[in-house]
Amino acid sequence: MPKGGGTPPTIISNHVGWADILVHMALYYPSFVAKSGLRTVPLIGAICESMQCLFVERGRVEGPAQGIAGRLKSRMLLAASGQAPDTRPVLIFAEGTTTNGDYMLDFRSGAFLAGMPVQPVILKYRRDRLSHSWETIGAARHIFLTLCQPLSSVTALELPVYIPSEAERKDARLYASNVRLHMNKVAKLQLSTAT
Repeated sequence: MPKGGGTPPTIISNHVGWADILVHMALYYPSFVAKSGLRTVPLIGAICESMQCLFVERGRVEGPAQGIAGRLKSRMLLAASGQAPDTRPVLIFAEGTTTNGDYMLDFRSGAFLAGMPVQPVILKYRRDRLSHSWETIGAARHIFLTLCQPLSSVTALELPVYIPSEAERKDARLYASNVRLHMNKVAKLQLSTAT
């Protein structure tokens, strides 16, 4: 935990669609891992920079020796140390992609490499005329249709901070799997191994 309490350096959440980021911004104003192309998008790029986002080149395997997982681990350890009080918690959609809100995919282990406590959060959207998941609609049309709905509802379930056991601190895959199962006890989604 950061010195003085508060939100742990990592927030783990399921991922349904673009609106998830807005919900988490309202709750925590975290940084997150973003594709590097967002850096050049007017307004969005400036917001990402102010949120201390970690930018990643999708599909690239070369680059810094520690890669994004190493940079993420370094950020978490820095935030937990209390030496950089302005460091924001990092939001991780541990599934690595979006789902339709009915499933929870296997969690990737990168968010768990530091062995630090995490704040699990489950987002559940009310089924309206339009699904909040990306599914097959293009981004611009989906945003437009979402904004045309007179009312949208989402519930953010903040679970107690998950503190890893010694075994979980040593094995990021075990830690990721256990947090996923812990979250799904509350979320009651269908577990899937799809990628």
